[in-house]
Amino acid sequence: MRKYVVKGTDLNKIIENVSKHFGVEINQIKHEIIRKSPELEVKVWIDKETTDSLEKIPYFIDIRDDGIFLKVDEVDENKSLTLKRVFKFLEEKHIKDFDIDKIDESIFNINKFVKIAEYDSEYYQDSEVIIESLNNMEATIKITKPNKGREASYEKVLKLVEEKGIVYGVRKNAIKTVLNDKIFDRKFILAKGKEPIDGIDAKINYTFENNNTDGFGEDSIKSINFKELNLIHNVAEDGIIAEKIPPVDGTDGIDIFGRPVIAKLAKDIELKAGKNTYVTDDGLYLKSKISGQLIQKGKALNVEPLLSIEGDVDYSTGNVDFLGTVVIKGNVVSGFSVKSGEDIYVEGLVEDCDLHAEGKIIVNNGILGNEDCPRNIYAKEGVKAQFIQHMNIQTGGNVEVSKHILHSTIESGDKVIVTSGSGKIVGGDIKAQNGIECNIAGGPLETPTKFTLDIYSEYIKLESEINKDMLQLEENRYKMEKVVNELEPRMNELPDELKLKVDEAIHELMNINNKFLALQTEREYVEDIRQEIKTKKIRVLQKVYPGVIIKIGRELYLNRSEKIRTDFFINPETNEITER
Repeated sequence: MRKYVVKGTDLNKIIENVSKHFGVEINQIKHEIIRKSPELEVKVWIDKETTDSLEKIPYFIDIRDDGIFLKVDEVDENKSLTLKRVFKFLEEKHIKDFDIDKIDESIFNINKFVKIAEYDSEYYQDSEVIIESLNNMEATIKITKPNKGREASYEKVLKLVEEKGIVYGVRKNAIKTVLNDKIFDRKFILAKGKEPIDGIDAKINYTFENNNTDGFGEDSIKSINFKELNLIHNVAEDGIIAEKIPPVDGTDGIDIFGRPVIAKLAKDIELKAGKNTYVTDDGLYLKSKISGQLIQKGKALNVEPLLSIEGDVDYSTGNVDFLGTVVIKGNVVSGFSVKSGEDIYVEGLVEDCDLHAEGKIIVNNGILGNEDCPRNIYAKEGVKAQFIQHMNIQTGGNVEVSKHILHSTIESGDKVIVTSGSGKIVGGDIKAQNGIECNIAGGPLETPTKFTLDIYSEYIKLESEINKDMLQLEENRYKMEKVVNELEPRMNELPDELKLKVDEAIHELMNINNKFLALQTEREYVEDIRQEIKTKKIRVLQKVYPGVIIKIGRELYLNRSEKIRTDFFINPETNEITER
């Protein structure tokens, strides 16, 4: 019996095409599924014995609860020959305890069913229909192969489905396919419910505009106009701060038993007014009552006016702690502190005191700390001043000074620039991420002065993480390749479970290779960044005195002689500090 392997996407279509090709009935085509993905492969063959039998033996058996019935459609001239053929046919059909006289009766009553034996339910085992409901949203069916008994009928299956109470989403065409193609002992989806579509919760979009400028343009810090700052989060009177997007109702589903499945209700959100704000009558907009600064405190949105101190921060005001921008028309006196949730502007002098701003700090005069006990200044977005002396300053932005920095510790997430006036940096520890520029570095008395470009640590850590991930992918790739190499050549011999595992291994191997290539690209990018970092420099525009220590990344250099106009940077070929 010759068997053929046919590929396609639909089992029914494959069987139909094979039956047309060989000119036989569909129920005479036998098949076995070899592979389901990525393309359906089916082994098919024609049962010759069944074909010959159906063509040559015009006898039919009907197994009923009330007995076994025989119908003869054609009789030979020789009755004994017909009888022998009927006996052989009954033997092939495994019919037992038949009545010979009834067989004679059947031969003489052509085209009529005659009862020839009693039905024995233990001997004639019919197909069993097994229906299981999984979670009220899905049910499966499995039809067992009959043993000498009857195959399940479409009507019987539908009756059992009805008895189970399954009324929604029944796949009747699938049932017909299973029965017609005699697909026994396999589970199929019988019915599926309709999943509910959950509601969409309401949400709030913040629509206020940020009118801030960074305050670090090319305008001189000497020209700060405290009457026209325009550098804060401004909201106009009756301006929209937030907009509510209303909830969207969901759609209920239905389970296979016809019962509703309630969709998740959409949650509503109520806009709440904060200080100096109001909610419109339709509940959809939050607006400002006044023109001022927008501040978020917890879940509330408040509009605060600008805090302006007309004189000094001293005993008359006490320490200042304000959520918005603070404008000080005088000085910040020694020993006091100012904390702002936005920016700090000081028109006068900042003495040895503590300042903390979540925005920037701009000092129109200078910062004069205490030599014996330097205080701390923190500004998330940058610091500007005429001069800085004996102070610890930390910022994520630039430090821009026009006159000098003396004996201070500066840590900048961007650049330190001291070039507008005399531009001296003498003493202290100056650290920046992207560069240091000044006119004069150090002093004639070889005052210890340290310049540091802290440029490698972040990328070294990132590169280490990438290498670790690539090593793990290499291990996983080795495991997957081992599975594929061992099992793929024997795919036709493997059971379906192992075939599925091989397909999963091949898919996982592709994912691993794609991730590995992405990490390689990322590592190359990090290397490019590290090379680019080497172009960053410490630039002294006029004079470098002996005693200035230069540190770039891991490299350290002590300047031992007076130099004119010098750049210090990493030589890309030697990876050492070079001066030019």
